[in-house]
Amino acid sequence: MPTTFIDDMNASILKLNNTMSKQSSAVGDHVGARAAIEAKLDECMTVLRKLDPIMRNKYADDPATLAEWTSASHVERAPKKKPAEPPPSSAPSSK
Repeated sequence: MPTTFIDDMNASILKLNNTMSKQSSAVGDHVGARAAIEAKLDECMTVLRKLDPIMRNKYADDPATLAEWTSASHVERAPKKKPAEPPPSSAPSSK
């Protein structure tokens, strides 16, 4: 066994701990950024819901511009997940 085995092992452990800490921090940053993006998207959707009827009234007589607005204002989002339903009770029913 090399004479530096213990020192090398301790250095490797320290490096692993630092890497795991950085990974954990990056995951936390990702989660925080995702939450901020979702909040801004919700805010934008609120504004869009208020602006849409105004634009539809303004361009009611201009089908080309109205079609452009409709296309530009269409925002696709992933559906929000519904909470999981609890499994049905396995208690015997009395008949």
